[in-house]
Order: sequence, then C-alpha cells, then structure tokens
Amino acid sequence: MKTHLKITGAVLAAALAAGLGAAPAAAKQGRGPDGQRCTTCGQSQERMQQLGKKQKARAVNSKPNGTLTKAQKRELKAMAEEEKLAHDVYVALSAQYPSAVQFFNISRAESRHLQAVRKMLDRYGLSDPTAGRAAGEFATDATQELYNSLLAQATTEQAAYDVGITIEKMDIADLRDAMSGLKAKDVKFVYSRLLQGSQKHLRAFGG
Repeated sequence: MKTHLKITGAVLAAALAAGLGAAPAAAKQGRGPDGQRCTTCGQSQERMQQLGKKQKARAVNSKPNGTLTKAQKRELKAMAEEEKLAHDVYVALSAQYPSAVQFFNISRAESRHLQAVRKMLDRYGLSDPTAGRAAGEFATDATQELYNSLLAQATTEQAAYDVGITIEKMDIADLRDAMSGLKAKDVKFVYSRLLQGSQKHLRAFGG
C-alpha cells in the first residue's frame, strides 16, 4: 500500500509539473492553458507590450528636456498670452469679416499653438496666465490694451489684414528673441514650429 501511494504521488507531481510548464509554452505558441488554440493570446501579449512602450514614452515626454532661466520662464508665459491674443483677435475678425477665410483658418492654427505652449508651461511647472480667461480677456494690462487697440484698427477688411500682419510680425520677432540662448530642446522645438507657422500666416495675410 505504501509503495502504491508513493508511485501515485510521484505520478501526480510529474503531471502537475508538466501542466504548469506547458501553460507558458502554450501561451508563447498562441495556445491557452488547456492546450487549445487561442487566437487572442498572442495579440493580448502584443497589446500589453505596446501599452508599456507608450506609457514609457509618455513618461519620458512629460519630463523637461533642459532648464529655463527666470527670464526664459517669463518669456514662455508671455508667449502663451501672445498666442491667445492672436487666436482671440482672429476669431473676432472672422466673425466681423466672414468672407476673409484666412482669419477662421489661422485662428484654428493659433489654438493649436496655444496648446503647445501650455504643454511646455505644464512640463516646467509654470502657471498658465491664459487659464480660465474668456475670449478677449488677458492677465496683463499691456496685452489687454493691445487686443483692444488691434480690434479698433480693423475698420475695413484690408485694415483687418493689416492687423494680422502686425500680429504675425510681432510673433516672429518675439519668437526669434525667445530662441536666442535657449538650451531647453523641447521648448526650442515648440518655438521653431510656432515660428514656421507665423511665417506662413504672414504670407497668408499678404505680408
């Protein structure tokens, strides 16, 4: 009897070991633990690996890629206000001169530009001066006065185009100044894209 129990126990142990070892192997071959073909096992593993890579990439992309001086931090915050200024002016002029489609199209681009700057503000732990501000409302008196002045100048469609040219020339000059001496590669990349956009917008307005 004891001998029979020993043999039975050994057989069970071997069977369990074989079963446990077979599950990972089966999964690798696209099979479930029961040995049946599993069409989703491999796909699930691939999705998990892809998800892990994406999460790792997001974690890397959320970290600052350099440092900013106090002056560069101020410039980044000012750039957010400047992008909002352009967006809000173009939205207002699009409503005033609906046939001038440049204002509608470029206002959408300015919205994307503002989001890019906001991403940098968040990445470097800086407050966003445009957060919670309604259209045409700004944190600084200088920007508010500039907004009011630009809209007041747009008395005709051509004058509105001239306002667009003024804004884009100002953006280009400020972006070039902000990029001078800037070592943070991520912020510099955003500024370079904004600069390309402003140059394109300037041409669209006839500048």
